[in-house]
Amino acid sequence: MWFKSVPSGLDTHFKADESNQAFLAEAHKHGIINKQLDFLLSEYDKRAVDLVSNNSQFDTDSTVQTLQSEWGKEYESNIFSAIPAAKSAGLTEDQINDPSIGNNVAAIKALAYFGSQIAEDKPINNGTPVNVDIQSLMRSEAFFDPKHPDHKSVKAQIDSYYNSLRR
Repeated sequence: MWFKSVPSGLDTHFKADESNQAFLAEAHKHGIINKQLDFLLSEYDKRAVDLVSNNSQFDTDSTVQTLQSEWGKEYESNIFSAIPAAKSAGLTEDQINDPSIGNNVAAIKALAYFGSQIAEDKPINNGTPVNVDIQSLMRSEAFFDPKHPDHKSVKAQIDSYYNSLRR
């Protein structure tokens, strides 16, 4: 056919792809010659990256607006929670910045949630220090056997521990 005669970059792949044959035949019917088609494909190829990039930026802006609207004041802290979660999941910077993840509202929300769960625990400011393992005491023979010589002492320690939690 007439459109397979000029090999050059995208043109060759575009023209060789069977799914484009109907388009190429229709272009020929409308008087587009190989030289014109090569020019159009070449120019489109140069602009395709910009078109995808602009679309990606639009998606990013839309994603940010959606999350800011939903999260309000929590937007920044949620984003800062999402990043360590993504890294903990093994995602690289490039993968995080890939629009399929970085512009995916549901993925960001999930990462923010899990990121908030993996944050370090805050220290207890007014807790009572426990020098004994209450669980071990509660499983001990001394706790279950009222005739055991340490029963009263163990029971008192356990009672004291639970009373300190109620304060």
